[in-house]
Amino acid sequence: MLRGDKRSRVIGFFVLLVFVMVYSFSSVEILISDIVEIVESARLEAITSGYSTEDTEHFRIKYTTQDANVLDRVVQEAEEQYSTITGYFRFYPDDKITLIIYPSKEELEKGLRLPSEDATLGAFYSGTISILSPNEWGKAGDQAEKGLYIHELTHLIMDEMAAGNYPIWFTEGMALYQEYKNTGFEWGENYLFNNKPYSLEELTHHFNELEQMLAYRQSFLLVKAVMEKNDTGRLLELFGMLKKGVPFDRAFEAVTGYSPEDLEKSI
Repeated sequence: MLRGDKRSRVIGFFVLLVFVMVYSFSSVEILISDIVEIVESARLEAITSGYSTEDTEHFRIKYTTQDANVLDRVVQEAEEQYSTITGYFRFYPDDKITLIIYPSKEELEKGLRLPSEDATLGAFYSGTISILSPNEWGKAGDQAEKGLYIHELTHLIMDEMAAGNYPIWFTEGMALYQEYKNTGFEWGENYLFNNKPYSLEELTHHFNELEQMLAYRQSFLLVKAVMEKNDTGRLLELFGMLKKGVPFDRAFEAVTGYSPEDLEKSI
């Protein structure tokens, strides 16, 4: 039988061990993510090596000659929404943001490793913003133009501020919340869902396997509920903790005073 002081030391040792393991696991995940981003960023540079390059105040834009006619349009909207999002998050990237304009849906899919049935206009991927050329958008794309840049810039800023240390539902919900805040567009507002709401566990661990319309809608509602109770200062405090490798659930509760599970019950 252990004496009291020795028992306390043993218990303390195991508590410290668990603490280190939890934080180390989070750090390893971040490290792996950083390595993947470096490799994929190099791949994107390679497959767009024949593109022209235009430097603006905050962007390094890569485009083909057939899209030279939309370059000014892209520059104007990208720079305008850069000011919107960096102003909100009070964060300004040190380096220029690479923005690739792909001339076709097929080239965009190749760059982003997307399945052919995907209908996205753009994405933040491996530290880079990629968009389909406005020449290919059509009316629906034109209407979503402002939101496209807001959405992807939100992903990029969050990735830099919090080192990607958060579940997908949180970053997608925040990107949709920024669209809602700045354009009035509310994801899935009038959509009739056939499935019951997903659990937070499903959203956290199986997001990409779920019906995307519903998963994105729930993500938006979760983040909207967070931002209705917390100001930007608290959000930035959360990002700071995440940047240091604090696990998301622990950081979220420390900043907001309630757990993600409590948040789930409130909507």
